[in-house]
Amino acid sequence: MKLNSVITGILIGAGTIFAGYGIITLLFEFMESTGFMDEASPGGKRQRTTWLISICLNIVSVQVFSKRKTHNTQRGVSIITVLAAFAWFLYYNKSLLFIE
Repeated sequence: MKLNSVITGILIGAGTIFAGYGIITLLFEFMESTGFMDEASPGGKRQRTTWLISICLNIVSVQVFSKRKTHNTQRGVSIITVLAAFAWFLYYNKSLLFIE
């Protein structure tokens, strides 16, 4: 696979989001099991925040590809980040805008 392509950036961006979500979820579960942190409330705020942090992890990828001068890959990561942020907002808009 070519490193400087939009498709590569989209795949890397999506992989970063899902891997970040998995790692953060495991970290939260570990902290809950050790008693360091209270269990999540049924409202889902922790899941919403976990997805948002996972989406924001792509900022690191964008910076790395910017320094390497692989601008097409950077565009792909940016595209998937914007799409994921839009999907996140559409999914959680009722709780964000206090519409219930």
